[in-house]
Amino acid sequence: MFTLYSPCCTLASKTTRSVVISRFLGGLLAFIICIVTATNGHASSQEVHPSREYQIRASLIFNFLQFVTWPPAETQMPTLHICVAGRDLFGSALSTLEQEIVQGRRIQVTRLVGNEEPHLEGCQVLVVNTQSVDVTPLLEAARQQSILTIGDSDDFLDKGGMISIVVENDKVVFDINRASATVARLDISSKLLRVARVVKG
Repeated sequence: MFTLYSPCCTLASKTTRSVVISRFLGGLLAFIICIVTATNGHASSQEVHPSREYQIRASLIFNFLQFVTWPPAETQMPTLHICVAGRDLFGSALSTLEQEIVQGRRIQVTRLVGNEEPHLEGCQVLVVNTQSVDVTPLLEAARQQSILTIGDSDDFLDKGGMISIVVENDKVVFDINRASATVARLDISSKLLRVARVVKG
């Protein structure tokens, strides 16, 4: 069973149809993660039923978006575009976010395909499966375009990534590289930094 590092959330035995945001530290931050629905009307019938871990990862990503500020030119867009690079282990979990509104913008999810370096135009968030793609050129391109980068390995931040979601002692935890975000002209709220396991930069 996987739980959020701090604060933690006990996983329900049944999946639900909604992404739930609760509170932490006396209501200062809407952040406790519960479960993202495993199926949704917007998910393709060919999408894989996501594991509980990846439901939590998708919920974390949804919450991250509420505490990141993009440059003004990016915030004027009507959608907040999440792009997925490499092997997609989320199944339908990310698709369930597509009807959610964050900072006045509707979430859109795109799976990038092809063996060559994908084009990132239009992406505001890049979710990377670090085991299946070369992350270095992706991260360099993302920094130049003010794209929030989210990976899944312990060395993702050292390579220039901004947020890494990993599993430690059967808990889903995340680390933040604030310096990488600053270089990309992104501002990560101190409220999110407080609940990260590690903050670099």
